[in-house]
Amino acid sequence: MGIQLNHVAMGFFQERIITQGYPKSDDTFIIDKFGDAQFLVLINRIVALLLCGIYLFYDYRRLVVFG
Repeated sequence: MGIQLNHVAMGFFQERIITQGYPKSDDTFIIDKFGDAQFLVLINRIVALLLCGIYLFYDYRRLVVFG
């Protein structure tokens, strides 16, 4: 359930970033749109890997290792 909610939330935020405009930093009257969807997906994957790595690092003590 958590994974599905995470995918829905990420899809919602990505779609919102791609479709809605934002004011440019030098001129607040010009509205620009985010144009590179592949870069957004790449950053999404990198952040997901970092979060998973952090979680595994801190949760490693609870893992049971049979040997």
